[in-house]
Amino acid sequence: MDVPSPSPNQPAHAAAVRMFGRLQLLRLLGKSERTMAWRVLDTLPGQELMLMLPRAQPADAQALQRWMEAVDQASRLSHPQLAPVVEVGVQDGWPYVVYEAAGAATLVERLDDKAVPASEATRLASLVMRGMAFAHDAGVVHNDLQAFCILVADDGSLRLAGLSVANERAVQGDKLHAMATGTPSLPQTQRESAERDVLENARRRWPAVQFEVREVAVQGHLAVEQVVGALRD
Repeated sequence: MDVPSPSPNQPAHAAAVRMFGRLQLLRLLGKSERTMAWRVLDTLPGQELMLMLPRAQPADAQALQRWMEAVDQASRLSHPQLAPVVEVGVQDGWPYVVYEAAGAATLVERLDDKAVPASEATRLASLVMRGMAFAHDAGVVHNDLQAFCILVADDGSLRLAGLSVANERAVQGDKLHAMATGTPSLPQTQRESAERDVLENARRRWPAVQFEVREVAVQGHLAVEQVVGALRD
């Protein structure tokens, strides 16, 4: 998916305005093989928000339901480094999540090819991992950590968006849904996703540091301490 389909009720004279339901698409913030993000305008309150969608539609109605359940679980998490969810829904067959984004720009926009001091890169990466650690402790993984998922405000505060938007269970159908759940630790697939979340962030921010999966905790705040600790060694 490259551009969400326009509303069928959109008048011809407004063809230059791209709509996704009631949301006006202002600009593409970024896309990967699995997810995409847009800056949008909610035409009812006139508020700018962030819209995120998977690049592939769920395989069937059951997969869509599982996607909605996973993203709804993620949306209930509250943490200073997690972007608040405004809405979870489906438009023209595409599931989506809308996040608060007032006064914030993506990490891509903030950096804009500028050199970032090592201390600031460490601070930002540590904040991202603290948000992920909180999510991992709750059994939620990101699955597609990208710079356009990271919102940085003018005051330097950071929030992560896109938890569970790239949901493998939804894209792959029933295969992962049949895995056992309800144990204290994450299922194996979620465990691997949690490790990947941490490693992707660590390698992106600190390319000179060598990380291995066995060096990173499966989930939670211990992963943060281990990765950040590697910088001090």
